Amino acid sequence: MRLLFTVLVFLAFLPPAEAAPTAVESIPWEHRVEAFFEPDMTVLDVMLTVDHMIDPSLEPDSVRNEIDELAKHLIPMADTTVGAHSKLNVLRQFLNEAGTWNGNRAFAYDLADPLGKKHEHKRLSHYLRTRLGNCITMPMLVLVLGRRIGLNMTLAVAPFHSFVKFTDDRGREWNLEATSGSGYTRVQWYRKNLPMTETAITKGTYLRALSEEENKALIASILIDWDMASDNPERAITTANILLKHAPRSVSLYLWRGSAYAKFLQKNVLAMFPDTENVPPEIRIYADALLEQNLADFQQAEALGWTEQDGVQQ
Repeated sequence: MRLLFTVLVFLAFLPPAEAAPTAVESIPWEHRVEAFFEPDMTVLDVMLTVDHMIDPSLEPDSVRNEIDELAKHLIPMADTTVGAHSKLNVLRQFLNEAGTWNGNRAFAYDLADPLGKKHEHKRLSHYLRTRLGNCITMPMLVLVLGRRIGLNMTLAVAPFHSFVKFTDDRGREWNLEATSGSGYTRVQWYRKNLPMTETAITKGTYLRALSEEENKALIASILIDWDMASDNPERAITTANILLKHAPRSVSLYLWRGSAYAKFLQKNVLAMFPDTENVPPEIRIYADALLEQNLADFQQAEALGWTEQDGVQQ
């Protein structure tokens, strides 16, 4: 039974103190999420907007200015080289070696929270401030800065992990592991360290280059994690419904939504009727519908090649 399955370990999270809503915050939540997919919204715009939706005290413009400042130093360095691989080497140096170009503060893997389980650690603003990142923030920064110097990059996913897909001047595609210096990484490495089924690979559930809409949906899925930890499965379902329209092959979104339906059922039915024999008939119909959706989402994930052993080394 999948009812109580959770995609990640949900940590306690206290939302910021409520204040009078701004003009943007008064816009219905679903409209704000759908706006991510407007053509003029870049992946950086989505990253900064997501951070601000989680913590309204964060100023997107200040974070954008930090990115612009990094790019101001990176672009002249990259302009001295020719060819995509050479520019990629400059980007690697820029991020992973301390120098005047990054204020003598290199970016590094956060070994204390490598999966980004703490919500603050999922934010680009935290990564820029601490220079310690994870498999969520590190590929995002590589993507944003790589595009600033003209590199053809997008995101890709493996079980519980994201990385960068880079296409060179000859059209050849490479995997770049941002948590390891953005080094070239073979598919076999991902399959060995983050096991997945052949079906999941064949169907493009894992390891393929994501479209721009799928990039945005992947970034925005942080909102679902936040809502689940904040005990707001209702809004998590709303967000997942929108994101799945733009990323219908995202197995993680089906798992998140299935878990959100389970949490909604627990919160609104089972908590009030611990003895299921006493559930009134009309509420039982409602509960059965929630359970049916929970099961349907996990069945959809399985159809995409997912199993509960994904990412688990034997």
